[in-house]
Amino acid sequence: MIRAYHAVCTSAMCVNKKVLVASMGNPLIDYDSIAYRVVESLPDLPFMRKVHLFADPLSLVAVYRDEDGIILVDVCDSDKIHVMDAEEIYRVESKGISSHVIGIRSAMEILNLMNHRVSHIQKVFVFLPSDRHNSEKMKSFSSMLMAIIRDFSARCENR
Repeated sequence: MIRAYHAVCTSAMCVNKKVLVASMGNPLIDYDSIAYRVVESLPDLPFMRKVHLFADPLSLVAVYRDEDGIILVDVCDSDKIHVMDAEEIYRVESKGISSHVIGIRSAMEILNLMNHRVSHIQKVFVFLPSDRHNSEKMKSFSSMLMAIIRDFSARCENR
């Protein structure tokens, strides 16, 4: 499922809201480094904090710092991009999307138990195809992710 996201947020709109953008995957393995490379390529913005969870989705619990939203980026075993919200991540089967889905769900549950506020914040999960990609595809993924982040930040601002 690919959704259309539009860049509707300006830095001034987002300055009071914070978004955590986390990547999954091993940066040393070509196909598994896509999410890492895409998140790393994003510009440093005042409303966004980038972190890399490597292969441990549960480390999200340790890096979350009361942000107003979470965007988690991983690769998938599909040939298309999947963008899911918190409800969809609980309905998806781990086969065909990512081996990290169960760990991501567990991290969300632990965060909810530790900090009730987390259950009310915006959460988006982006799964990128794990095929080999050229620099144009990587630029396209980065651009699409930036549009999602800006839209996401605007929705956080309106809450």
